[in-house]
Amino acid sequence: MTKTKTTIFILIIVACIAIIGYPFVKNLIKNDDPLSSNTAEQVTLSKGDNIVGKDLQPGFYDVKASSTKLSFMGIELSENDTLLGQYFDNEEHVIIEGNGNVKLSPAKFNTLSSSKGGKYLIQHSGFYIVGKQIPQGDYKLSYFTKNKKTVDTKPFIQVLPKYGGNPLQTIQFEKKENYDITLKEGNILQVSKNLFEENNNIVVELKAER
Repeated sequence: MTKTKTTIFILIIVACIAIIGYPFVKNLIKNDDPLSSNTAEQVTLSKGDNIVGKDLQPGFYDVKASSTKLSFMGIELSENDTLLGQYFDNEEHVIIEGNGNVKLSPAKFNTLSSSKGGKYLIQHSGFYIVGKQIPQGDYKLSYFTKNKKTVDTKPFIQVLPKYGGNPLQTIQFEKKENYDITLKEGNILQVSKNLFEENNNIVVELKAER
C-alpha cells in the first residue's frame, strides 16, 4: 500500500470512529454536564399532544404552570407550580390536558442554599445534579409539611447514577420518617413530592451528616 493510500485509509477510519462515537460522546457530555449541551429553548405550550423536535426542542427544561389547574405529563399542576430539570428527548410526546398554558424554559440547575446546620430544603419536584446543585456526601433524608398539614401521599425519591440511569436507591417513606442516603458526584436526585400532583405543602429536607 502506497503512502497516499495509507493516509487516505487512516483518514477514513478516523472519520468512521468520529461518526460512530459522536452520539456516545455527546451522551456522556449530556450526563456529566447537561448545561454544556442543552438545546432547550423557551416555549409556551397549551393543551394537546406536543412533539419534541416539532413543537419544542429536545433538552433540559424548568416547567411552570400558568393556570389554576391542568395536567402536565400526568401530573396535576396549579398556577405557578414548578417542575425542575425535566429532560425531553427527540420525538417524545409532551401531553398537556386542561385549560391554560405551561411555560418551559432552559433548566437553570441553580445551586441549593443551605442553613448553618447543613440543611438543604427542596421546594419543587424535579431532578437535581449532585456536585452542581447539592454537594456530594452522606445525608439524612426526610420531609415535612407546611403548617403541619396532613398529606395522603408521601414523597417518592430516587438516586440515579445519571439522567435516565437505573435507580441506585428508591425511597417512599413507607416504614420510616427519615433515611440515610449517599450522594456522589454526577448522581441525580429525583424528587417527586407527589407522583400525581405537585403538592406545595410538602418540603423535602436533606441534612448533611457530619
